[in-house]
Amino acid sequence: DPEVARKTVEFLGKQSQLLETQNKHLEEDHAARLHYLRGQAREVDIRRFALRLRIGLQIFLVLVATAVGIGALIFIRDAIEDHGLVVEAFSVPPDLAGNGLTGEVVATRFLDKLQAMQTATTSERPADSYQYNWGSDIKVEIPETGLSLREFSKLLRDRFGHANHITGEVIRTPTGIAVTARFGDAAPATFTGPESDFDELAREAAEAVYRTSQPYRFSQFLFQHGRNAESLDVISDLATNGPLTEQGWAYTLWGTLDVNVSADLDSARKHCSKGLSYSGASTVPAEICLVGAESWSGHDEKAFQYSVPLELHSQENSPGISKVFFESN
Repeated sequence: DPEVARKTVEFLGKQSQLLETQNKHLEEDHAARLHYLRGQAREVDIRRFALRLRIGLQIFLVLVATAVGIGALIFIRDAIEDHGLVVEAFSVPPDLAGNGLTGEVVATRFLDKLQAMQTATTSERPADSYQYNWGSDIKVEIPETGLSLREFSKLLRDRFGHANHITGEVIRTPTGIAVTARFGDAAPATFTGPESDFDELAREAAEAVYRTSQPYRFSQFLFQHGRNAESLDVISDLATNGPLTEQGWAYTLWGTLDVNVSADLDSARKHCSKGLSYSGASTVPAEICLVGAESWSGHDEKAFQYSVPLELHSQENSPGISKVFFESN
């Protein structure tokens, strides 16, 4: 039947159109779903990346804080162990600073004099037996502005350290200049003269600090450089007025100088005996002093009497004796 056939074709055409429309909708829906899923995946990736970034940043901050903490502990430890000597920049008049004699230059020249004397002193005592021992840790401190690592270290050393400080100034006088040096709480020492004698004034100021800080070693320096009367004056004052920890050493050196400078064997015997009674870490220097005094006096039996324990004691490297002196014994 032609009519049935026509209607059938129309029906099938409409069905085809419907299928095409449905297929198109399915494709669009599939594309939308894929786009959504891709978006979700990207969002998950972004979240993962943000989480990793946050964890990484936290780890980085922990590492930085740890490094800062370790650095601060190292600074504090170094500050606590600081027993050196700090020479601060001297105060100087503007015209001297303008001509090159700045506060840093004055401090450096002063330090050169002090180090030269310390190097030129031979002592039987180990460095750590002195009340003020700074060894080779001597430096000039230059003031800075702002909070640098050096200034931070200085703040910690000033707070926790045990460094000895030397300050001073140079001022104008009617006849030239005056150089003053201060060591800790000790009375300042001032030396005056023409400007051309600055090096000599700096040397005198350094000697005053050397005497104040390490009188025993300074007395040895004076004796070893032929300044015997000054050496005796310094060591006798230390023996009679110094702290108990220094008196044994001082009486022994006083007796040794009695033998070598004035040949006063009675005084040598008296002072060396006192040194022996005061001796703390070692009796060897006092025993050597007594052997010398008795030998020069012709008292062989006495010299032998002191030599017997000396021979025994000199075999042991006492903490109160330097390595060089022990080996020479």
